[in-house]
Amino acid sequence: MKKFNLSGYIDFLYAKGISRKTIENYKFLLKHYVQWLEENFNEDDFLIITEKEKQEFIGYLKNKGLGENSIKQVLKRAKDYTQFLGGKWSTVSNIGTTKLDKKPFTEEELNKVLDILKGKNIIYYYLGIVLYAFGVKPEEIKQLKPDSFYFGNPIILNLENRKIPAVIFEKHKIDLFNFIKKRNTPKLKDYPLFVYYNDLKNKLLEINYKNTKVYFNNLSKEIGIDITFKKFRNTYIVNLIKKDINLKTIAKWTGVKSLQSLIEYYQYVDIDEKNQLEKLK
Repeated sequence: MKKFNLSGYIDFLYAKGISRKTIENYKFLLKHYVQWLEENFNEDDFLIITEKEKQEFIGYLKNKGLGENSIKQVLKRAKDYTQFLGGKWSTVSNIGTTKLDKKPFTEEELNKVLDILKGKNIIYYYLGIVLYAFGVKPEEIKQLKPDSFYFGNPIILNLENRKIPAVIFEKHKIDLFNFIKKRNTPKLKDYPLFVYYNDLKNKLLEINYKNTKVYFNNLSKEIGIDITFKKFRNTYIVNLIKKDINLKTIAKWTGVKSLQSLIEYYQYVDIDEKNQLEKLK
């Protein structure tokens, strides 16, 4: 996409007298940002990066395996590049990463969001169930098909690189089972799970990250609850911690590469000190 071409920015850096070696490093750092921009913004969008977008980008970088120091360097370049494009970098914190991106839904929030989705748009309701129950990453949604799910106890989601057990409320388990059953027909079973027929356009459409992000953003404003892919995933991870699953297992199930990043989720878990002491006896 022309808007996110780095060539103009690189020329700008050379004009400032920055060395070739430094510029090559900047290009390497910015490739992640450009890829993320192209996945999440349209060419004609006025580029505004708020704290919410920054945290989503940080999550994207962590999923790629970048460490804390690398992320800080990428963010610094991303801010400069955004401003060069005429956009606005409007975050509430300094460049350093924050722990805001670890926050899960409360149980009350999650139930409210899913109840509203069930009434407004049933396909997004089922998507919400899958997101919180399995903690899948946005880019993994396209992998999902009806036969990806094994309905045992617990329900298992089979991805290309790992198996994920569900942490799911009983009422949602029944709805998910019925949804998968309806999709597991000769006509639909080979399509990605979140393909649906649009009556107005008279064709099959597939839910994608960009459209879902817009839908979640609009719903967030409407009901006053922040709704993001990351927050659904956070909820899954926190629920595993609450069930006393060890961090190595959580990392395996979620595809998280850094155990340190998982430790940060404990700020959202109430630890019963008395129960912990009992384990020492």
